[in-house]
Amino acid sequence: MRLFRISYVSNHGGLSEGAIDDILLRSQSKNRLEGITGTLLFSDQDFFQTLEGDHKAVYNCLMRVLQDKRHRDINIFHGAAAHSRIFPQWSMHGVDAGIYDLEKFLKTYAKKAILPGFWNSCKDPSAAFRRMCR
Repeated sequence: MRLFRISYVSNHGGLSEGAIDDILLRSQSKNRLEGITGTLLFSDQDFFQTLEGDHKAVYNCLMRVLQDKRHRDINIFHGAAAHSRIFPQWSMHGVDAGIYDLEKFLKTYAKKAILPGFWNSCKDPSAAFRRMCR
């Protein structure tokens, strides 16, 4: 298996909590079958997602995202081979940026998943995340 990791941001336009829960449940089920792990960080308007798994499985998942009308203004800012998984325990972990300690999440996971040099140089990772989503 060629392990691959990709991260992107997109705008969902204000989906309801129920709609986001539905995305998470369906993603968890499908990702388990395809060997994909990752996390979906969501705010009231935006998604930040990291997917990892076999190159072909991640590519196919990304193609579904690109065709999904709930994702707009998709910005893929990282995609590369990976030596190991950052999220091996999560088929798709949902993180609500409005109630979770965003700073803790970014320091713990995001800077490992994407552009470590960028995150290490950030004085305010939360603000950097918000800028990436715009």
